[in-house]
Amino acid sequence: MNLIIERSHNPSHNLAREEMLFNHVEEDTVYLWRNNPSVIIGRHQNTLAEVDEAAAAREHIGIVRRLTGGGAVFHDLGNINFSFIFPDGVFEEKAAQGLQMMISYLQSCGAPCFANGRNDICMTDSSGNVVKISGTAMTQREERGIFHGCILFDCNLAAMEKVLTPKKEKLVSKGVTSVRSRVSNLRGLVPALRHISADIFFEDWGKELSKSCQLIGKMSPDEEEEIATLIERRYGNRQWNFGRNPICTMEASCRFPVGTVTFHGNIKGSEIKSCSFSGDYLGLEDFGEISARLQGVEFSYSAIEKALQGIKLEAYFGTSNKEDILNFLAGRSE
Repeated sequence: MNLIIERSHNPSHNLAREEMLFNHVEEDTVYLWRNNPSVIIGRHQNTLAEVDEAAAAREHIGIVRRLTGGGAVFHDLGNINFSFIFPDGVFEEKAAQGLQMMISYLQSCGAPCFANGRNDICMTDSSGNVVKISGTAMTQREERGIFHGCILFDCNLAAMEKVLTPKKEKLVSKGVTSVRSRVSNLRGLVPALRHISADIFFEDWGKELSKSCQLIGKMSPDEEEEIATLIERRYGNRQWNFGRNPICTMEASCRFPVGTVTFHGNIKGSEIKSCSFSGDYLGLEDFGEISARLQGVEFSYSAIEKALQGIKLEAYFGTSNKEDILNFLAGRSE
């Protein structure tokens, strides 16, 4: 088995490299990587229903969609991610072996962990609760398969809770909704690991894997070019990361000087298909013109700002604070 230890922390780059490996490797490969703070969305999910986009923007947390299904997960440098890539069609058996390889290593570090029926890696905490320390997902294409997951070693669980719990909008969606599980950090559960940083744990894990795997070094120019193309077309592209959303109904309310205004939007992908306004407001203008201008516009701050150029927004909302109004319309209001 080959081993690749990724030094980039850019989630778009790392997911692009994973797909490039999925497309081309000729031998079984394990890919070890970490991401800067980011939410990684399952392939079939509604991004707007899974992520508090405003909180993510405030905290500089990226949002990227992956190839595999399953639920949304939070990554940061306290997570260690692993991908097993198998090119020869013997997928389920090898995925089970890869999972056992991870469990065996964690057990050797003093973690009495086990797999549940969803191929998650779990432990029992001091209160007797079963908690998840790793979630996994997989996908296949013809003879090829990916089995990947992340170990919560010392993850910022407060940030995870903040961005994976949308609270500013109510969304009714036909997409795949994440099933939230009780999670915990490995470092806090295993006394022998409490003095170890995530950086050291990552390096130690790489060293252990290199004892039985062939370490692969630099990428070729062709590989780098394909990764750049995948970032442009997919992992760094808002249309991929947001635009696969099914139609959803959004409501966002905010108190303005004219009263409470509620925005109702039908969103498909990243596009506002239709919208309307309601509330107890006493504005000077009817919201019909704003609704008409927003139809067909990308559901983002910059696109909404451009669509509403020339409109005197204070006549509708009773305030001249354009930023507050646009934040509200883009789902970013407090």
